[in-house]
Amino acid sequence: MNENEKLFGQLIIGPAGSGKTTYCHVISKYLNNLNRDVIIVNLDPDNETFPYNCHLNIHEMIRMNEVMQNENLGPNGSFLYCIDFLYKNIEWLYKRINEEFIKSKQRIQSNVTNNVDRRQPYILFDCPGQIELYTNYPVFKKLIHHLLNTNLDPETSEKRRQKFPIDMRLVAVNIVDSHYANDPTKFITVVLNSLISMLHIEAPFINVLSKIDLIERYGEIDFGLDFYCELPDLNRLVDRISDDPRLARYKKLTEAIASIIENYAIVSYVPLNINDTEMITKVITLVDRANGFHIADLSSNQDVFNCYQKIQADFEASKYGDLR
Repeated sequence: MNENEKLFGQLIIGPAGSGKTTYCHVISKYLNNLNRDVIIVNLDPDNETFPYNCHLNIHEMIRMNEVMQNENLGPNGSFLYCIDFLYKNIEWLYKRINEEFIKSKQRIQSNVTNNVDRRQPYILFDCPGQIELYTNYPVFKKLIHHLLNTNLDPETSEKRRQKFPIDMRLVAVNIVDSHYANDPTKFITVVLNSLISMLHIEAPFINVLSKIDLIERYGEIDFGLDFYCELPDLNRLVDRISDDPRLARYKKLTEAIASIIENYAIVSYVPLNINDTEMITKVITLVDRANGFHIADLSSNQDVFNCYQKIQADFEASKYGDLR
């Protein structure tokens, strides 16, 4: 295998119930319609049902329910056991990705002979819903760094390159449920988790506010959707918190947390209704710009320039469209 071959894709992360698996299903269908051959990987040892065609599954190696029975561990302990086991056997993951990468290239070649223009393989990792993986647990972070071959010591990096010569270009896509916008304290907590995840994972990162078509399902929001995506002034949310004396000290704490988030000034969200093709297109465009997929097949500097001139024109201006 050519060590210069690239594999672009996404790490779909976020809390349980935020819509990660549905996102993988819809995005894979969307990418297939764009003539991209997609490899889907399930890294959740507790996920037993998939709406998509799962090409590589952690269940091939370990299952959470079996760990609970055999190791006499509870749900959280069993889950962390599975992730640790995956990391210790990362060469198995390399081997399986290599196999699926070769199969994908064969499918692409087959379609090329039928006059269907398909680009190189694309990969989606459907990750678990335990938020601690993305905020403080070190093993999952190490796993990502091995896949990306970043932040590794020279010896480990060289071993990884020999075992797994593919150059992976992955973007972490953090899916967050929009209904938290109905409660200022919960939403600030969500933003804090997003910030911590960005700092912890240390990879290209995009935050997505999902299910925006249901954003007011549990109550009205205080501001327009663009406020919750761009986060211009979190103190406006703090002002919406009750002045109940029993909650006063927590309000001060929330205000301090909001100030920390604003000092970093790196968190924003892309709105997404998974049933809206236009919004899916905008998310995919942003991901492509983050991992470099747009320029992978371009042969000259002028091609690259023309490509970015085309996609950059009014992306930010059209980000919310009629949702404003």
